[in-house]
Amino acid sequence: MISRESLLPYSSEYLAHGFREDSIVLGSVDFAAPRICAYFEVKEFYSPLDGVFHLSATSAMNCIGQAGVVYAGLDGGTGRRAGEIYLSEIDIRFNKPVRTTMFTVELLCRDRVERRHSVRYSVTGSVQQGCFELTAEFVVPRASEDPASDSPPLPTRPGR
Repeated sequence: MISRESLLPYSSEYLAHGFREDSIVLGSVDFAAPRICAYFEVKEFYSPLDGVFHLSATSAMNCIGQAGVVYAGLDGGTGRRAGEIYLSEIDIRFNKPVRTTMFTVELLCRDRVERRHSVRYSVTGSVQQGCFELTAEFVVPRASEDPASDSPPLPTRPGR
């Protein structure tokens, strides 16, 4: 077995702890169903070895998720977030790096299926005008509902 100390020269500092230094805020959105364009700004970031910012896959996933949560909330018309978003599928192609500290996430809802306790969204989209391209599916519970009752089983956290 290879020890943790022996693995350190091969490990990513960013993945181990650096991602926690990233601070990215959602500044505003343009919304007109079936489309949302979310505008993000990087306030702080972990300095990579070359010293030049680039949006990581980890941070991009968080921003895509945030855009999906906001889309579902605005689409639902309740004036608030109904509950946790459950990402059931995502495919991202990283075409070229995002090196600007202001960038967009655009989502286009291709399909919206209402169920008794939830709404399932199928979306396509991009980060920073095609630098990253994606398709995703996510489920959002209706207010005060649990989507697990009419959706496939979702993973649970240990201890819950």
